[in-house]
Amino acid sequence: MEKLDTFNLPFYAATSDEFKGLIEAEGSFALRKIEIFKNDWDTYIKKANTGLDKQARAAIIANGMRAVGEPILVSQFGEAVMDNLFCRVKDEVLDHMVMHKCENINIVISLIKKLG
Repeated sequence: MEKLDTFNLPFYAATSDEFKGLIEAEGSFALRKIEIFKNDWDTYIKKANTGLDKQARAAIIANGMRAVGEPILVSQFGEAVMDNLFCRVKDEVLDHMVMHKCENINIVISLIKKLG
């Protein structure tokens, strides 16, 4: 339990207005354009393979999370728990996909360097 109590992985998703404010406050750039794109979690999977059911798509999403998160988690909790952990993550992803509209939100910003 001590390893869990001492683990901290902060995550903060800024809004487009926060991005705009930071760019303006910093002052070196002018905002040329900002666009927001929303995709379902599994759109890219469905496009690549239309025959996969929701459980298979949840497993692919969980494996993507594992690819990103496992190195950080192994350093804190060890290799032995990873298979079980990400099996549980897959189940949580599937439950979440069933209950909610799950979207990735990408903010694309085009900036122009101010002269002077």
